[in-house]
Amino acid sequence: LRQQFGSQSDSESFDHVARYNEAAHRIEMWLRSREEQTLDIPDLELRVHLKQGEEIRTEISTKYDRSLAEELLTSSGFELIKWYSDPDSLIGLALAKKP
Repeated sequence: LRQQFGSQSDSESFDHVARYNEAAHRIEMWLRSREEQTLDIPDLELRVHLKQGEEIRTEISTKYDRSLAEELLTSSGFELIKWYSDPDSLIGLALAKKP
């Protein structure tokens, strides 16, 4: 929040929370307020009041396996041409084209 949007927030007043959202196939990063506080975020012309325990989602990292990537490509009108992957299938790269 400080680097991206100029907030003067104190990092000590937040806990970092990471969770996996299985339904959406993604990792979500949250900041949980340790105390009641008001955040001023000048770059967004925004003031946010948080109660103790309230959370702000700060990041989403979506992960797709081959079948989910192919489904997403197909539903967007693309055709999967080739799927490249490491031996453990931890990293994949899709080559697709618009038919």
